[in-house]
This record gives sequence, C-alpha cells and structure tokens, in this order.
Amino acid sequence: MPAGMAIAMVVTSFLIEPLGWRGIWLVSAGSALVIAILAFAGTMRSRWPEQPQIGRNVVFDWGGARATFACGALWLYSGAFILFTIQWFAIAAWMPTFLTESQGRMATAAALFSALVVATNVAGNLIGAWLLYRGVPRWLLLVEANLIMGATGALIFAGFIPDAAKIPLAIIFSTGSGVLPAAAFSGAAAHAPKPDLIAMASGLIAQGAAIGMLLGPPLMAVVVGGLGSWEDAWWCMLVCPVAGLAIAFGILTVEQKRDAALAEWRQLAALNRRRQKNFKTSLY
Repeated sequence: MPAGMAIAMVVTSFLIEPLGWRGIWLVSAGSALVIAILAFAGTMRSRWPEQPQIGRNVVFDWGGARATFACGALWLYSGAFILFTIQWFAIAAWMPTFLTESQGRMATAAALFSALVVATNVAGNLIGAWLLYRGVPRWLLLVEANLIMGATGALIFAGFIPDAAKIPLAIIFSTGSGVLPAAAFSGAAAHAPKPDLIAMASGLIAQGAAIGMLLGPPLMAVVVGGLGSWEDAWWCMLVCPVAGLAIAFGILTVEQKRDAALAEWRQLAALNRRRQKNFKTSLY
C-alpha cells in the first residue's frame, strides 16, 4: 500500500495540470478495473486445475466469524493498527503543507519529497517481515515502532527543531513505523481460531487500518485548528504511541499465555505418543 501511494503521488504531480483531479480519479478507476480483470483472469479455475472443488452450497461461516470476533488478541492488533495509521496519515498530511508553506517548494517538488517519505515505509514493512523470520517477537516490534513514532513525531512538529532536520526525521518515522503492519498481519495468522479463518482475521486487522485512515486526518485537523498551529500540537504525537505501548504489552501478556498453553499441549501430545509406543511394544 505505501508503494502504491508513493507511485500515485509521483504520477499525480505530473498529471494534475493536464488532467485535473477529475481526470486523475478516472485514471485511477481505470487502473483498478484493469487489475481486477487481470486478477479474475489469473485466478480462473481452468488455470489452477489442482485446486479442490468448492461445494455449491457453501454458506457463510457464522461460527467462525463469532470465534474471530471473540479473539481479544485480534482486537489488540487492530487497535495497534488504528493508532499507527492515525499517526502515519498525520505526518503524510503534514508533509505537503510543510514543504510548500514553510520551505517554499513548488507543488511537484513537495509531492516528490512526500512520496519519498511514504515509500520508505515499504522498507520498514520488509524489515519487519525479516525480523519476524529471525525470531523477533511481535510485541517487541510494536514497542519499537511506537517508540520511534513517538520520538520522531513529536520532534517533527516541535518548533525548536530546524526545518532542515524535519524531512530526515519524517523518513525515520516512516521507516521505523513500517515494522508494525508486518507484526500485525503476522498476529492475524497466529491468533486466527483456525487456518480457514486467517483471511477473516486479517480482514479484522485491516479494518483497523481503514478506521485510522478515516479518523486520522480530521482528528489532526481539529487538534491543529484548536491549538492554532502544527508546532503547538507536537505533544499530540505522544498520545497514540503511549496507547500503542500499552497495547504492545497487552499483546505480550496474551501471547505469553498462548505460548504456555501451546507448550503444555505439545508436552501432552508427546506424552501420549510415548504411551502409545510403549503400549504397542508391550503387545509385541
């Protein structure tokens, strides 16, 4: 998603004058339609004959939905995603205003710098996936992301920070926070009630991202409008990280209990296998 946003920002900066914003929307809609057609053609059953047949009388898994909604860990990850997107879109909304009004850059240059900040989030996503693969726990990635967002977000808006330092800080903010989506979607796979419900669990977490996108810009507009300026709102960038740290430690508690239960289940399973083996040996 951040890659798509960065590409859109770069392309739009060159097309906005000849096409206007209505033309940009039509181009975006046409591109989405092309991708939808390609996805439909690429996933037809004739191309994947080895896939199992789906019954004609398949009904929605209401029991699975209830089990998914009853999973507290998924709500925690969704909440972490809400807080992440509120902060991230606050910075994304601030960047063009800062670049054009404070630094006097042209609209194209402002769009390109903003796209650079957005694109670095991709690196954070990939780093987060790599760290998970190397065994770093999800809760620790959430802690790291919120600490980086809190420190850099407050400094970006602070009046005593020189303007020249704010773009590098925004890049650190975007890159460092990028590990959070990787941890959240990994949590969806880990805490889904059963493998068939991983997509539903991921959807619940994705809704957290959508809610944050919806709430973030108007919330920041209200706060900045009420306080008078971005600089006066620097402390607001500490609110979400503090709440995010609380969620991270809540996830730590939940996952410690889950890991203990899994370890106990594995011990019981191993004990049962040994008993069965001993029983078979005694029969012989």
